[in-house]
Amino acid sequence: MDKKQIRPFAHSPIRLFAYSLILLAMALRFYRLGAQSLWSDEGNSLALAQASFAEIAARTAFDIHPPFYYWLLKIWLTLFGTSEFAARSLSAMLGVLLVAIIYRLGARLFSPKVGVTAAFIAAISPFQVYYAQEARMYMLLTVLGAAAASYGLRITSYEFKTRNSKLETRSSKLAYIIIVTLGLYTHYAFPVMLVVINLAAIVALWSNKRRLLVWLGLQLIPLALYLPWLPIAWRQITTWPSLMIDASPAQIALTLLRQLSLGPSGAAVSDWWLMVFGVLVICHLSFVICHSPIRHSPIRPFAHSLILLWLLIPAALTALLFRPAYLKFLLIASPAFSLVLGWGLTFQKQSTDGHGWTQIKSNKLKNLCLSAPVCAQKISFFIFHFSFFIALTVPSLLSLNALYHNPAFQRDNYKGIAAFIQALATEDDAIIIHAPGQQEVFGYYYQSGPGQARVYPLPRQRPLDTAATISELEGILANSKRIYAIYWATEEADPEGLIETWLAQHTFKASDVWFGNVRLLSYAAPAAETTFTPVDFWLGAHIHLTGYALSPEKLSPGEILQVSLRWETDAPLKEDYTVFLQLLDEANHLVGQRDAPSLSSAREWSPGQAVEDQHGLLLLPGTPPTPQRLIVGLYNSATGKRLTAPGGQDYLELAEVEALKNTSPLPVEAFQMQHQLSGPLLLGYDLYKLGYASDPDAPLHPGDPLHLNLYWQKPSSQPEGDAVELRLLNSAGDVVAMWKRPIADVNYPPQNWADGEIVRGQFDLFLSDVSPGKYRLVVILDGKQVGVIQKIEVEG
Repeated sequence: MDKKQIRPFAHSPIRLFAYSLILLAMALRFYRLGAQSLWSDEGNSLALAQASFAEIAARTAFDIHPPFYYWLLKIWLTLFGTSEFAARSLSAMLGVLLVAIIYRLGARLFSPKVGVTAAFIAAISPFQVYYAQEARMYMLLTVLGAAAASYGLRITSYEFKTRNSKLETRSSKLAYIIIVTLGLYTHYAFPVMLVVINLAAIVALWSNKRRLLVWLGLQLIPLALYLPWLPIAWRQITTWPSLMIDASPAQIALTLLRQLSLGPSGAAVSDWWLMVFGVLVICHLSFVICHSPIRHSPIRPFAHSLILLWLLIPAALTALLFRPAYLKFLLIASPAFSLVLGWGLTFQKQSTDGHGWTQIKSNKLKNLCLSAPVCAQKISFFIFHFSFFIALTVPSLLSLNALYHNPAFQRDNYKGIAAFIQALATEDDAIIIHAPGQQEVFGYYYQSGPGQARVYPLPRQRPLDTAATISELEGILANSKRIYAIYWATEEADPEGLIETWLAQHTFKASDVWFGNVRLLSYAAPAAETTFTPVDFWLGAHIHLTGYALSPEKLSPGEILQVSLRWETDAPLKEDYTVFLQLLDEANHLVGQRDAPSLSSAREWSPGQAVEDQHGLLLLPGTPPTPQRLIVGLYNSATGKRLTAPGGQDYLELAEVEALKNTSPLPVEAFQMQHQLSGPLLLGYDLYKLGYASDPDAPLHPGDPLHLNLYWQKPSSQPEGDAVELRLLNSAGDVVAMWKRPIADVNYPPQNWADGEIVRGQFDLFLSDVSPGKYRLVVILDGKQVGVIQKIEVEG
């Protein structure tokens, strides 16, 4: 074998570039490593890793993952602590190691140039970066798979004839046995990698039956070492629930390509990039496979077989068992994906003496004498390679940016959930953790104890025991004022939705907020007595609101207003309707809102029969202590069109509700700000098109109203004025619009604020005279700039 392939670090420029790629990989994997919250599975990792080695083995015997990763993580946490950064740093270091292994494989299978190109692709891979920043075993699985492939290459490729080579093959075989054994004890998907390596080895050694038998005999050793765990593995794999979803072959193929090339944050990149990239990959690799210079290499059989099988077998299995949760198993194919792309990006075709194709070496003098057709061919290859490089690099960087900074692609925010509950809940409240798998990660962030809300993991078992679960829910409700419920993986823990349905029927549901893929719902326990106030209000042709009840009529921010409604219809209804309830301040800003269908479908209402409905409204934290108006109405659930009264009004003002000042200021964790600032006075803001709070990225156009929430906190020094000035500046710094309003936009001046109180000021800004372009909003108080809101884009 060519020594340049055996020792790829022999060339100083290649070595320096490889080292720089290792630094790049480390920077990308450690950047913001501890910024995101741990999610459910990571919480399980930390909880399990803090048990004893024997207990880890016993508990993983009933889990879907073997124990080795948890043993390794236990040692790591003992050395470096249990913070988010420390827990994830093990995977980050393994991710850096994977880039180095990919370089070595590329250099051995092809050339040092392919090695550094593949390592660069791996270093910036959003797929690899994502799982290198997760405290789970998937990066360890991928590293062990790549290492096993590397040692399999050594064992099947070398002709050992000297004493040194015999020593080397013994050490390589020992390393292979250890790596494969650890891989089997790391994840139940590792046998897929064993199948890939062995099929490639059979192709490479088919002509040498003696060496093939030796190789197959070598596989028996790690399998024998795995025998004690094999019955457990079989039981867990065959009994674990599988929830595959239906998708077309085109959807599956596009999803697999997006995952391999751009990772979980790939949705931030336009489909056009992905389609261009896919076309370039297919066209270029088809050509490369047909004209590959590796066909004369002594390791050609193993190289071709290994790379193609390594990429195709995991992809095929993921497609057959298609489910979003299984896309992470493609990670074991990501080294092959990087190698294939590196191979394609560095391949060039050149005519030689008519016997085939070789690579062009641009530093040779003969290139100065190339004929015009060959020069044109070389230019076309450069353009094609450059396009390929851009189509790969630009989307990867966009996906990485989304991974680091876009909340839509970040992990489930249990830290935010725990902080929000800790800020609002009292010892009279309860927390239901729906699906026991969340208990560990929630407990990592939530400090339970005296004076704190009680925590109940429900359901207690799978399958759910209906009678026992309802009995426990009744006990929780009887002893609680408010209930916070955290829902995740409900299709597995509670497929019939028993817990959520029961709570909706027996409490006043007030809020439903997503924190990543986790929902946090809040409920109020019914008041002891309910007194209805009669009303006579018709909506549409047949629906009659006959009464309502409120409890309490005075409440503080963060508390729940209970609203009971009594409906009747004088004819059968053919449509479903949604009830909307709104609390409005004196400037008509929303300080509480609830849109929900009635407890029973309107189409099931019987004419002349009273139907009682109950809803909760959360008075938003930071609401100034001023009177609030409560209005109610209905709209068609399918069309969104409101029903109107005979006089044309589409809502009824039920009552006035008084917002009180909190007895002690709420902590900042009670406020769900879109953007936080570092100023001592202006803590943060929300910004979105008016009416689009749930879609803050909805595009703005000239004339659209812009809604702005500013979160103020009273500083130690009292502001001299009580008015805020908002200036809209264009890209040249010119003021194109200006508004001057009270600091909270209602009658609540700073001199009335309590020390440390956080107040939410709401502002509706109309962009009637604003042209399309990019703007920023400057916040001025007492003649001083206290905040700048960047990146306001108005489309044409």
